[in-house]
Amino acid sequence: MMRASVAVLAMFTALAVQAAAQPPPDGRALFESTCASCHDDATGSRAPSPDVLRLRSPEAIMTAMGAGAMRPQASHLTGAERRAVAEYVTGKTIGGDVTGSTMGRCTATPAFPASATAPTWNGWGVDAGNTRFQPAAQAGMTAEDVPKLSLKWAFGFPDATSAWSQPAVFGGRLFVGSHNGTVYSLDATSG
Repeated sequence: MMRASVAVLAMFTALAVQAAAQPPPDGRALFESTCASCHDDATGSRAPSPDVLRLRSPEAIMTAMGAGAMRPQASHLTGAERRAVAEYVTGKTIGGDVTGSTMGRCTATPAFPASATAPTWNGWGVDAGNTRFQPAAQAGMTAEDVPKLSLKWAFGFPDATSAWSQPAVFGGRLFVGSHNGTVYSLDATSG
């Protein structure tokens, strides 16, 4: 029994030494063979271009390949290969970048006044018919007010290239999900 345990330990040690001796995967070659056909600027694809991918963190690219939109396309890649692609395409090393989801967080828990009379948009449509028409009383404005509107604030989704979710407004907060899976609760007045 002791000899078998020593043999198994020796085998795993040899495999670990062999794996450590292997050169790291070539992220550029993997990107070109696996990803570039869609992510190339010239393809006309909706996939983010390499310039856009470079703005993201390698962790976000890893998430997209492991559990996100690119999971089927990257399923044949090993973890080390996905890491090499993520680090190549972003030009950053995994572990050294902040995604931005912790930036700008409230220092205290803001009040959440849930009022049935405040302007809301808390679903895909505001009625059972999903008409997306909101009465002036509920919106807090009329059609005549629309031309007088001006941009008060804007929000850029950290570490994401798009947002596919419908925002919801309730209790003075705007709730919206990001492409990378983060859900934000923003002050509807100030962002």
